[in-house]
Amino acid sequence: EAVHLAMYSHVYQEASLRSGAMLLTRGLNYYFLLSFCALITFLHIFRLWLQKKKPLQAV
Repeated sequence: EAVHLAMYSHVYQEASLRSGAMLLTRGLNYYFLLSFCALITFLHIFRLWLQKKKPLQAV
């Protein structure tokens, strides 16, 4: 019974560690994806802002 319990807890620990690592990597992937999207959006807005500003400088 005790050996059974120890084996079960070991398997459970391993599974929880593995799922935790999976969640962590998935979270990091989502974070990088969001950061990438935010960066692209920011650059796009910045470019539009520069395009709006350029004619003012030319005049």
